[in-house]
Amino acid sequence: MKLFGCMTLFEFAVIKLLDFDREGIEKDDNPFAIVTRVQLAKLKSERDADRRYSFRMELTKELYLKNYSKEQVIRLYRFIDYVLKLPKLKALQFKKELELFEEGRKMQYVTSTEMIARKEGLLRGQLETVKEAVLEILEVRFGSVASGIKEKITSCGDLNRLKKALRQAVQTASPGELDL
Repeated sequence: MKLFGCMTLFEFAVIKLLDFDREGIEKDDNPFAIVTRVQLAKLKSERDADRRYSFRMELTKELYLKNYSKEQVIRLYRFIDYVLKLPKLKALQFKKELELFEEGRKMQYVTSTEMIARKEGLLRGQLETVKEAVLEILEVRFGSVASGIKEKITSCGDLNRLKKALRQAVQTASPGELDL
């Protein structure tokens, strides 16, 4: 832009994020480096919720271990939540795992029995969440669900079978076709 013989010129360096030195950026505590890592993770895990979940959990633990305060972590996660969205079930799982991690940081030692109990509690929570999701999808798609089918869903203790039933619930022609 020129005005009265004066000119303003801005030049910016351009870099392709996928070509960025990822190893160097992982060592940087600067919040902008974290934001850049988040964007890189988004590009690399576009449709892979498990990869997004793993990145978010690793980053959270790293932030705590680098002594970021809980408030700083929360501020960064406002951005991270926006960029690296998780499906509802993964978001609930993330929340529970994060609570366990935060609780573990407060305690010096957790016995193996306590750790097993926590993992069982997390699994129970996942089972209940998936069961509720299957039932809700079936009710939305088909109205009421027969009590026999409800019983099969609520009594199932296999998370993998329930996840399979969740996918089937979205696509099936009738609730009776669920493979439980």
